[in-house]
Amino acid sequence: MLTSDAPIQVFDRLRRSDVPAFVEGYRRLEAEGHRVKLVVAPEDLGAMIDLERDLPGVAGVLELPPLQPDELPDLALGIEDAAGPIPDIMPSDQPTNRPAFDPHRHWLRGGLPQSYDADNDKDSFDWRHAMMRGLLSRDYAEFKISPILGVEEALTWVADRNGSELDVDKPPRGKKTDALSAITVLSQLGLIRVLPNYPAGTTASLAAMRKVYVRDSGLLHARLGIQTMTQLRASPKMGDSWEGYAIETLIIAADGQASCQFYRQEREDGQEGPDEIDLVLDFAQSGGPVVGIEFKVSPEKKPEDGYDRAMRRIGATEGFVVHSGPTSNLEAQIQRLDLATARQRILALAGRA
Repeated sequence: MLTSDAPIQVFDRLRRSDVPAFVEGYRRLEAEGHRVKLVVAPEDLGAMIDLERDLPGVAGVLELPPLQPDELPDLALGIEDAAGPIPDIMPSDQPTNRPAFDPHRHWLRGGLPQSYDADNDKDSFDWRHAMMRGLLSRDYAEFKISPILGVEEALTWVADRNGSELDVDKPPRGKKTDALSAITVLSQLGLIRVLPNYPAGTTASLAAMRKVYVRDSGLLHARLGIQTMTQLRASPKMGDSWEGYAIETLIIAADGQASCQFYRQEREDGQEGPDEIDLVLDFAQSGGPVVGIEFKVSPEKKPEDGYDRAMRRIGATEGFVVHSGPTSNLEAQIQRLDLATARQRILALAGRA
């Protein structure tokens, strides 16, 4: 286990049963005056929670997001070409042996390396199913998961309503408490992201108005039974998929420098149709702007009228539309950006460009 000989120590798949001995070993080294840094990969959610509880101020969760577009070595033609399905350069649905460049693979398969690097779409799809089956079949009863609404059924519920405001008062089965417990566990596992309604902040109860989506687009597509790009283009879920995929990309680009929310309120004049923004990135904590972002699959689609009203209501100082095409239109009244350009803009605001 722990040793005083190495200043940095890595532990992979630490089991929950080993946590007490691990904590005791760390406290012993600490008492002896040794300073060590640890990188620990817990085997399951229980081990992670125990480490945070038993080593407060020492252990914390370091998120490792899936591969992002600019991290993929075979994108030699530029990440802007990988942004979406609109161009007519579509990959074949037939099995292939690792094409040198596939501009849509990242969106379809997601950023998990084994999924992205699979020889063909079917192998990738099957790997994602197997990965989720292993993760979701674990025993989460101690986290107040009800047998009536388990984590697997809850994930399907989220996938079917990806990017929507989830009504926890009316889950597909069970009670509100069952839904909240399942959503909490899925969020802790990193499978879903829960966005509060701006400016509620991230400490609001899960029972408040919240938008939920599957974080990795490949896992979403596996849950929805979408195996190929052709199937994705024909699916009524394509717009929701694009929105979630692009939102996750921009939140990761913000690198914790902005609070992340959506915005939806009824109109102040009492007319029908809400004032809403798909994603609000608030950089106020670092003296930056409030950015309101809309997502459209088509490069030509304009935001709804409620977007302008919502921008004024929240005092947003920057805003744009992110579409799935390969180029940006900076001359439009509301700029329409491809995902790569939008990502670079958020990286700059986060001080990472």
